[in-house]
Amino acid sequence: MHVLLDLYGVLLDHEKMFRGYRERLAELLTARFGGDPDAWRRAHDEAWVTYVQRVNAADWESRGYADVVDDLDARHLVEMFDRAGVRAPPTDALSVSRKLEREAPRSNGSARRATKSTSRREAARRTMRRSAGPASPI
Repeated sequence: MHVLLDLYGVLLDHEKMFRGYRERLAELLTARFGGDPDAWRRAHDEAWVTYVQRVNAADWESRGYADVVDDLDARHLVEMFDRAGVRAPPTDALSVSRKLEREAPRSNGSARRATKSTSRREAARRTMRRSAGPASPI
């Protein structure tokens, strides 16, 4: 027997997960780096638009998939700091981004079973499939 579990739409409400993750991320960033939770939420939303644009523009063929996503995730966090008006983003943005990915879902019931990384990677895959045809298996 084979079972297909579709993370987006069948078993989980992606929008609810996204909103819940965003809220918890704003709480974590405010507690650790200062600033205003509303500013962090706005920064996340604005930086997310840029993230998706970068996903669409990425050269997925010349670099490994994980390398591209790592670069995108680190840049997303740095851009959030800039947009939130918080100075001095972490020097190792990728490491901080991954730590936040692990922590936010643990304390957020709506995003408990999926991490930001999974969501972004799946979003990247969907976007890549729409814009470039069939994606190669990972």
